[in-house]
Amino acid sequence: MTAGAVSASPSPQSQDRPTQAFYRLCSDCHDADRIVANRRSRAGWEEVLDKMVGKGAVGSDQDFELVLYYLLSHYGMVNVNRSPAEEIAVVLGLEGKDSEAIVTYRKTNGDIKDFDALLKVPGVDAEKLKQNREAILF
Repeated sequence: MTAGAVSASPSPQSQDRPTQAFYRLCSDCHDADRIVANRRSRAGWEEVLDKMVGKGAVGSDQDFELVLYYLLSHYGMVNVNRSPAEEIAVVLGLEGKDSEAIVTYRKTNGDIKDFDALLKVPGVDAEKLKQNREAILF
């Protein structure tokens, strides 16, 4: 990552652990904008991380788990009809009770067909869904 790109990020003291791990592990070889140009599913980000390890990225398993969490929570995509509640919560920034409500709803009523139907799931923070609409797959 270029010096200009690093200085545009928050100071290391103000970053949470996943953000710190992302910049520490990924910024030596890549510009952050290139890394996160496209949203990806968990499997997609895991594939990217596996490729980076294969090319020499160095870090502990915990470091890579933190990076995966960062990527999912900022640049993830999630299928609300197939993903577990924990993944829905991370990608969409929902409370656990909200993501559990989605899973319960789909188990009871079948697949959620579209965004409007997702908004009708009882007990889910509709504003969070609207903020993260581009991360939702059906």
